[in-house]
This record gives sequence, structure tokens and C-alpha cells, in this order.
Amino acid sequence: HGYKAQDTCKTKEWPMCTDDDWGSKCPSGCRVQGLMDKADHDIIKKIEKIRLLLDEGRKLYRSTDQVSKNTYSYLRERLTSSAGNDNRYTTLAEQLRQRITDIKIKIDRQLRLLDALKSQVKDQVVVIQRL
Repeated sequence: HGYKAQDTCKTKEWPMCTDDDWGSKCPSGCRVQGLMDKADHDIIKKIEKIRLLLDEGRKLYRSTDQVSKNTYSYLRERLTSSAGNDNRYTTLAEQLRQRITDIKIKIDRQLRLLDALKSQVKDQVVVIQRL
């Protein structure tokens, strides 16, 4: 694996580390710089991927947000017009009920009148039979 910093490193002879944890395998400055460059490169790739995902998420959010707003507006409009239709239906039903009540009252009057006329006819028949 060639790392940019390692390839361009001018000093090839770094003194060995004396750190007890690393012993004689302590990395040189060029090696450390190369590892850091590789880690930076990997992190930059991940950041770019995250940015792309965020952009996609924003687009999807805007799209979803717009669809939900349109749906809300459509449903609100439909419910409002349905409420108007319901009010109209209620009004028509009330008018029909009132007309039915009026007709029942007229029928009752007509039946009473008919009974009165029957009674008069009976009385007249009785009078005629006496004569």
C-alpha cells in the first residue's frame, strides 16, 4: 500500500522509537503521516456518502412533505364540501319531514270531515226513511 505522505516523504531514515509499548516497531513519521492520510481519505469518503444520503433525505422529505400537504388540502376541501352536502341533506330531510307532518295533519282533517259527512248522510237517510 503506497500512501501519499509515505511516497513523498523526504526523510527515509527516522530514528527508532524507544517507547516501551512499541519497542523497535515504532512507526516513522512518514508512516504515521501515510496512515493519517489514508484515514482522512476514508473519512472524507464516508462524509461524502453521508452528505449524499442527507441530500436524498432532504429531497424525499420535501417530496413527502409536499404530498402530505396536498393530501391534507384535498381532504380538507372534500370534508368541507361534504359538510355542505350533509347540511343540504339535513335541510332536505327536515323539509320532507315537515311536509309529511303537514300531509298527516291534512289527512286527519279530511278523515274527520269524512266522518262528519258520513254522520250527516246517516242522519239524512234516517230522516228519509221516516218520511
